[in-house]
Amino acid sequence: YDASNLSSGMLALVMIIAVVVFIPAGITVTIRRLHDIGLTGWFIFLSLIPYLGSFILLIMSLIPSERRVNKHGPYPKPLD
Repeated sequence: YDASNLSSGMLALVMIIAVVVFIPAGITVTIRRLHDIGLTGWFIFLSLIPYLGSFILLIMSLIPSERRVNKHGPYPKPLD
């Protein structure tokens, strides 16, 4: 019985659970952001392209939201 193996195993289990919990939330937020700029959520699959896909999604996330109601809902920020 070695306590260090047990604690590293517990840490690995906690990290796996955290990843499983946060991945769906991250996907949901990304899809919602794509909807805010008037694009379809299917663009999330760009992230499957190594390096380039994630970079494209990063650039898309920097695009300002549409300042009107689109098919996904109202403008997310209050109008000035």
